[in-house]
Amino acid sequence: MQHRTAGTARLATAVATVLAVTSLGAGVLATAPAAFAAMPAAVSAGSAAEADSPAVLPEGADLGGISPSGFLTYSFERDGSRKLLWTPFDGGAPTPLGEPEGWALGGGDVVVLGDAGWTARMTALSLRNMADPSAPAVDIDLGPLDGTYVTVLGPDSVLAQLRNGDGTTELHVVTKAGAETTHRKVEGLPADAADFFGSDVQDGTVLVGYATGPADARTGGRAVVDVATGTVSETYASAEGGYDFSGLQFSDSHVAWTDYDSASGLYITSVDRTTKERKKTVLGARDSEAYAALMGSWLVHGDPTTAVKALDLTTGETRELAPRATAAASVGDGTVVFQGETAADGKGLFRIAEAADGGFSLTKVASPASAVPLTFEQTQVPETVNLDESGGSVTLNWTLSRSDASVVVTLTHTVTGKEVTEVAYSPAEDGHFAFAWDGTIDGVDAPNGAYTVEARAELHNGAVEPVTRTSPVTVTRTANPHDFTDNGSTDVLARDASGVLWRDDLRDRPVDGRVESAQRAQIGAGWNTY
Repeated sequence: MQHRTAGTARLATAVATVLAVTSLGAGVLATAPAAFAAMPAAVSAGSAAEADSPAVLPEGADLGGISPSGFLTYSFERDGSRKLLWTPFDGGAPTPLGEPEGWALGGGDVVVLGDAGWTARMTALSLRNMADPSAPAVDIDLGPLDGTYVTVLGPDSVLAQLRNGDGTTELHVVTKAGAETTHRKVEGLPADAADFFGSDVQDGTVLVGYATGPADARTGGRAVVDVATGTVSETYASAEGGYDFSGLQFSDSHVAWTDYDSASGLYITSVDRTTKERKKTVLGARDSEAYAALMGSWLVHGDPTTAVKALDLTTGETRELAPRATAAASVGDGTVVFQGETAADGKGLFRIAEAADGGFSLTKVASPASAVPLTFEQTQVPETVNLDESGGSVTLNWTLSRSDASVVVTLTHTVTGKEVTEVAYSPAEDGHFAFAWDGTIDGVDAPNGAYTVEARAELHNGAVEPVTRTSPVTVTRTANPHDFTDNGSTDVLARDASGVLWRDDLRDRPVDGRVESAQRAQIGAGWNTY
């Protein structure tokens, strides 16, 4: 299961759709599904979702991948960075995985953290086996091999594309044992094969995609590779290489991948591994956010606006499993997990498995975190402040119900409309936000009088609506001679040679014995007669 990103921004709709079909990538789960109706008859009786699933989906986070034992989520911080989190299905403690440029998930429960936003460009890899989160990471550097990442095979090995000196490429199994990195070529692929990408590994087997043929007429290929022997056992032709599609899937009975043409839109090409019969399953338009996941001979597919259906690729039978979902993925153990919602069990992640009676069982494996409302719990804004007595500044304070937020503070002078806007942060991340105002607006002392202080709080991930708290404050100072703007600073009126009258705000802040103008304003012309 691979993840492609585009910097820190969410992906464009077209790419998000590809990821929805292939890997639960960024932007796929941005739209929450509507409430599901009761489960249809295709789901076996007695297989109701668990009332209390132990795993928790973090609020406001996007799903970044699913494996047999857990799932990845990522969330955007206020500085644009993404934080990655692993959560096990068994209710164990989540594990933060930092802020990687890119990542992939496969080889069981192995998370690959990489140095590029697109997995196909990753060269410096850190493999974390989340089946044992306390185990040290295994670092593999493909740079010395002139290699790039293809897919993960296990806690210490990956498939990688290595480039030869003549520009040709080869597919290699790269393994790290202690301090030594070894690699061996996969045999049986076309000599001109390039642009490799791979599926998740199952029982020592992986499905690989590639492009082959003349430069002006490249076509695609798919190959089933036995990892232990490093040899190809089956090959399938494809109209296109599919380098930008990571939707390779396979089971004991079928291989499948994502295709596209302008007439059909997105579709799944599936091939029966025994009879070699091909089937085309149309998913919808490129921007439909469609998803598809292979489970034995069944293809589970849909989009956020349609029902979740299971199509038997052998018989053509179709069963409806749920009214809607936003994404689904095969997780390497013969089951499919989708993110959706049911009337009985609410929102969450649900695992679909084939039941003994020929139907399907549905089990809830993760529930969303209970959202804590964003509220102002305490406000400390004085009604009146004498800036002469306070040293020219005042600190305004707020306490929020949550610390994962920022507060934008705007002070507006009631009479003149002058304002200053700053961002208050919570350095201790304890929900306490402070803004130290230096008593100035636009570089000069702010005028005395009534102000409105507006504090607007917003969560970093935008999961709930912003909230606003407005408070009045009156600024006073000791009267100062020649203060024509009522801001506590001495003003000097001066006429230039052409008769223009100017006002200089001195701020009364001598530096090295000199008092200089902080702001000059033109009063008007025609003063040369005075």
